[in-house]
Amino acid sequence: MSTKIVLRNVRIAFAHGIWTPSAQDNNDPKYNCAFLFPKDHPAVKEIEAAALEAANNKWGAKGKQMYDALKAQGKVGPYDGNLKSQYAGYEDMLYINASNKTRPTVRDRDGKTPLVQADGRPYSGAIVNGIVEFWAQANSYGTRLNCSLMGVQFVKDAEAFSGGGVASDADFEIIDGSDADDLL
Repeated sequence: MSTKIVLRNVRIAFAHGIWTPSAQDNNDPKYNCAFLFPKDHPAVKEIEAAALEAANNKWGAKGKQMYDALKAQGKVGPYDGNLKSQYAGYEDMLYINASNKTRPTVRDRDGKTPLVQADGRPYSGAIVNGIVEFWAQANSYGTRLNCSLMGVQFVKDAEAFSGGGVASDADFEIIDGSDADDLL
C-alpha cells in the first residue's frame, strides 16, 4: 500500500526528467526529478509522515523500526542538499528524488491545463506542487522506501537553476528574400 502527498510550493530540479525518461545504473528508463525545499518547509513533516505510513503499511508493528533503520542508512528522504551542493539550488536545502516508469501528469496553475515540454514550464528552478507517492520495497532488489513521481503542477516562475534559456523574438534579425540568397 502506498501513501500519496502533495508537496506545495517547492522548487523542481532536473525538470527535463519529467518529459524524457532516462536509465540510471543499468535500470529501466524512468521519468524523474527532484524537489527542493528549505529545512523548515512543511514538506519535511509531510514526507516523514508519508514514508512512515508506507513503512507501517508494509511491515505493520515493525514499521517504525524499519523506517528508522532505513533513514539511518540513507534510504529514505528528505536528504541534505549540501551533499549535492555541486548542483545549482541544492545548497542549504533539503530534497527528495521521485521517479516513475509512467510519464507524470504535468499541469499549469489552474490544475486542468496540460503542459508539454514546448511550453517551457516547469523548468529547473520553477516553483511547483509535486505529487508523489511513497511505498515500501522488500524484495530481491533491496529493502527501502521509494518515492514515485505522480504529477507536477507549475505554480510560478523563479530563477532558473542553470541553462535552459531560450532565445527571445528580440534576438532574431529580419532577413528579407534578397539577403537570404546571399547566405547560400
